[in-house]
Amino acid sequence: MLICGHYENANGENAFGDPLCVHLRTERESRIDCFKFLTGQGRDVEILCQACVDAREAGEPVDCGAVCESCYRKGFEEGAYLEGWKGTPGRLMREEPMGTDLIRTPFPDVMGKVLDMAPISRSSQPEWLVLDEHRDIYVFNAESGHVEHVIRSTVPAEDDPGTSRRRDLKPRLFASGDGRYGALVNDYGRYGALFDVRLRREVKALDGGDYYPDTVPFSFCFVCIDGRWLAVARSAWNRLDLIDPETGEILSKRESPKYEGEKRPEHYLDYFHGGLYPSPNHEWVLNDGWVWSPFGALTGWDPKQWLTENVWETEDGESMFVVDNSDTWDRPITWIGSDRIAVGPVGYDERYQVPGVSFYSIRRTGPAPQAPKAKGLFQLPGAGGKIFSDGKSLFSSDDDGLSRWDPDDGYCTGFLSGFSPSHSHPGAGELVQVDENVLVRWSWAS
Repeated sequence: MLICGHYENANGENAFGDPLCVHLRTERESRIDCFKFLTGQGRDVEILCQACVDAREAGEPVDCGAVCESCYRKGFEEGAYLEGWKGTPGRLMREEPMGTDLIRTPFPDVMGKVLDMAPISRSSQPEWLVLDEHRDIYVFNAESGHVEHVIRSTVPAEDDPGTSRRRDLKPRLFASGDGRYGALVNDYGRYGALFDVRLRREVKALDGGDYYPDTVPFSFCFVCIDGRWLAVARSAWNRLDLIDPETGEILSKRESPKYEGEKRPEHYLDYFHGGLYPSPNHEWVLNDGWVWSPFGALTGWDPKQWLTENVWETEDGESMFVVDNSDTWDRPITWIGSDRIAVGPVGYDERYQVPGVSFYSIRRTGPAPQAPKAKGLFQLPGAGGKIFSDGKSLFSSDDDGLSRWDPDDGYCTGFLSGFSPSHSHPGAGELVQVDENVLVRWSWAS
């Protein structure tokens, strides 16, 4: 017999859902605010009211137990409001071979302190664009040690001491997959520049506008459409443009509508563009932005449809889709292959979130330009910090080290202590950490 006083169902199935505290099981007069509480034991979760959360956190006993499906639906799905998550994530371990060798590659003496790096992702060599403290940009091969100076950036620093900012400015470097083009932008600022690596010249200055730029990373990415590398950049808080990085020509010319009366004009977009994440096959671009009041909205669209069919695709095109909404944006995001993503942290309300990720599938169910369906798969508390993928496994990097996870069942399959990578090189199959003037490298194939 279950703690609710009922027997398991006639089919002999186990108790339904996560265990419920006594108040959720017995009180029916009003909806009860509750939390999913992580016990720290594997992936065990209890659903507790606030009083029982307080008791758990104080180390006091709590009456919590498994119930039948009917009592679960009455006590939780119908009788409670889920505020969010609390507690300490645990992990289920399934040890699988994982290399521990780290390669320490000094940066060349010609470079100053490294501020950011961007992988030349379609190179099988560990080739990077590197930005140093003098705003000089280099091409650096971490295997051979070869280094070439490309350009000294002219992007304004935007570091006026009297300016109040919601987020600190941070320079961010990008490279096209073939290494031909690069870009430097100010995350949480308004300026950037697109440059030609081979010709060592700036192609186009970028300006993301002055309306709340300090709330989001500068919206930028490179996409490859039918073998042609193009740049996507924010040109206003609610506008993206598609740019030819060879000439600087805007390929998405259109007149942005102005919202001046009571009627919302056609193609008007009330959305602050955020970080951009192209899928490995460049069929989709995710957009981690926000809307008033505010809350985050992770959306996506088809860049080829934008180039070839509809200049308004990023405003209201047929390929646009929504993955999820959250109190937060500027979140850890990575693609796992080209039809699945991981998004952190776990929980909607920023007050009640825990480190971890939610997995979603992104699959088109019909011909283009039909939008795909974003389907939630499961949540994995514990996979916190920066996240990466080799197309099969999920990697999470925090102050303790590097964890590897199976995105099919949520098991942690390996851990490397003391290595906290900040960047990934898909072509070379490496995760790297900048340690003073040394690049620490780890191969996921090892």
